[in-house]
Amino acid sequence: ASTAPTEKRHMPLMLKRVRDAMLASGAAHAAPSAAAAPERPPVTPSGDSPTPSTSDLEISGVVSDPPKAPVQTMPPTPTPVEPLPVDVHPQPDTERDTRFSEHVELHPTHPWFTHHPNSSPVSFAKKYPPTGVTPHSTEWVYAYSLSPQGAPVPPASEGNFSGKWMVMCVPSNELDTKWQQVCAAVEAGEVSAAKVVPGGEAHLPQSRGTPIIAYTNDFRNQTDVLRAGLALRKRFGDLTKLMYKPDVFTLCDQERLFTVGPRGGKKPVPKCPYLLTHGLETLKVVAQSLSLAKEMAVEPWAKNVSEDDAEQATLEAHQQNLGSKDKPIEL
Repeated sequence: ASTAPTEKRHMPLMLKRVRDAMLASGAAHAAPSAAAAPERPPVTPSGDSPTPSTSDLEISGVVSDPPKAPVQTMPPTPTPVEPLPVDVHPQPDTERDTRFSEHVELHPTHPWFTHHPNSSPVSFAKKYPPTGVTPHSTEWVYAYSLSPQGAPVPPASEGNFSGKWMVMCVPSNELDTKWQQVCAAVEAGEVSAAKVVPGGEAHLPQSRGTPIIAYTNDFRNQTDVLRAGLALRKRFGDLTKLMYKPDVFTLCDQERLFTVGPRGGKKPVPKCPYLLTHGLETLKVVAQSLSLAKEMAVEPWAKNVSEDDAEQATLEAHQQNLGSKDKPIEL
């Protein structure tokens, strides 16, 4: 007899057993759920192997619903801020206006060519550049500060301790600019005063340039001398060489600036006890020169003599065509 009827008779019993097993394991509920699940896009096979259906994978637990993408929250839109109004006509710095008048006035009684106390030294330098001042009409073009920084002026009863930083050999094409720079130092109180020979180097016979001189009040105060020197070098440039000379070396009998050797020979004493050279932030001190300057400063003649007299002698020497290498003008 054929086995087909036997298989047919036993088939319902096998299906019943499978159904009972599925009901016991909960798979019967999964099957309808899988059947009711929405269709998913087919998965592209990566090879030649058959790709299981999505329903089969879900039933076996391999595939589950994809996680939900995180919700991106956009930052709040900033409230537009209106720009502050721009003053197209800004007001100039009024610091200078409060100290000085708007117009440059000349001092009516000073023996040198200088500004009125109410006038700005910088404005004075711009309006009256030294190369434009007629030579021989005045000894010096001069600027002074009303409120200098640093050491105060010592009483005349103590001695004559004023001194000056000197920038030597300034050519005429740079003189007016550098004079404005030193007048800015005067106005800022970095030095107490400054002066320059009028006319430029063309009016100094055999000259290689014009000196610019800036004063401090007390050459004994090395801290103050250095402060002023560094301020000038910052304005002139780091390559500028500065030399400092006490006024007593200008006012004294020049024979005292020599030492006599055992055989009667003369050796000059350096006239500048302080030097400030390129790359140095400290003073180079010439001890012999500084000691002699301190000795002279307290002598009676130094306390009584006026530098104006010495400057008048300088002018007379200038008018007599001195100032050459052999007969230099004393500064």
